[in-house]
Amino acid sequence: MDAGDLGVVTYAIAERLDLFGQRVDTRYHTTDVYQRTAGAWRLIASHTSVIPSELPRIAQPPGRAADYVGRYRLGDGPVAQVRLDGDRLLFEREGRPAQELVPTGVDRFAQAGRPRVERLFRRDAAGRVDAFIDRRDNNDLVWIRTRN
Repeated sequence: MDAGDLGVVTYAIAERLDLFGQRVDTRYHTTDVYQRTAGAWRLIASHTSVIPSELPRIAQPPGRAADYVGRYRLGDGPVAQVRLDGDRLLFEREGRPAQELVPTGVDRFAQAGRPRVERLFRRDAAGRVDAFIDRRDNNDLVWIRTRN
């Protein structure tokens, strides 16, 4: 974009790094701002952000998904249902479409297309799931299990 004496360039960067025999792929988005002074363009600002990668799906032990099925409430607010649809685990908040919970670790899930959001199930001292944690940019919203 050229707006007189200012120009803005925005672009994606894909980095592939071999680190001690392992490959790391990172994506970035950069925006540069240039100003024309004395007939030449000079960089006056630049910002680069990492684009989070999707977490890899893992296999769950048979029957584990049933531990999570139930109804959950966020404070005094909305209610959500965690349910099975075949072999898929779904989180469905009232009035919103169901979201598939993609297993990424023990009691840990992600949602495809939303790598900044992590979903965790908390267990009580007896090992029963008692809450669903919606982690957004490392900030937790706790949904308390109200029933199976």
